[in-house]
Amino acid sequence: MSPEATRRPVCREFREAVLTLSLLATVALGGCSDGAPEEAPPSKLAPEGKSGSAAVKSVTPQKFLALMLAEDLDAEIATDEDGLVTILWDLDGNRSVIMFYDESGSVLFRLATLGSVADMDDINGWNRDKRFSRGFLDEDGSAVLELDLDFTGGVSEDRIRDWLQVCMTSVYLWNREVMLGQDLELGVDDAPSEEGDGTPGIGGEDPPAVNDSPGTDGK
Repeated sequence: MSPEATRRPVCREFREAVLTLSLLATVALGGCSDGAPEEAPPSKLAPEGKSGSAAVKSVTPQKFLALMLAEDLDAEIATDEDGLVTILWDLDGNRSVIMFYDESGSVLFRLATLGSVADMDDINGWNRDKRFSRGFLDEDGSAVLELDLDFTGGVSEDRIRDWLQVCMTSVYLWNREVMLGQDLELGVDDAPSEEGDGTPGIGGEDPPAVNDSPGTDGK
């Protein structure tokens, strides 16, 4: 028998031995799956509320109202003749409305003042200097303030509370700066200073800034 003929079986046996050892090592290191998918590690980017409230991608008017009432806000459900459900929010006599769109995947706050004394210079100044809101004159001359809340990606209850606070602060400043002194008291004793002290707050917390222009550190 030639040397070449005797070497081939040895090489084959050697390869089989190496393969067997490799499989044994894989099993020992836990690399052999039982067919069930491995559980993915928790994402560090998972949205969580500051108090552990879960993020949601839509909300019903009833759920939204319950959260507002829990914060002692003067609000109620209203349904028009077409079946449209909204929330009426009374800000010390100023009747605002919260509207729900995209099967409650987005929410709109709206305050309209009939027969307002605001002019476009004041409103343009607001839109130039303020973030998170917009103002305009509608077709009947009413001055309108609007703010949006988008649930894309998920929103926690804490984020909803922050948005409500921004609405309250924006209304206060809108009445002071655009409506030419037609202030809202909003349940506070002192009007806010230029630094924002005394602006209305939910739960006694400081309100978020609303007068930072883009490019500043305001959130």
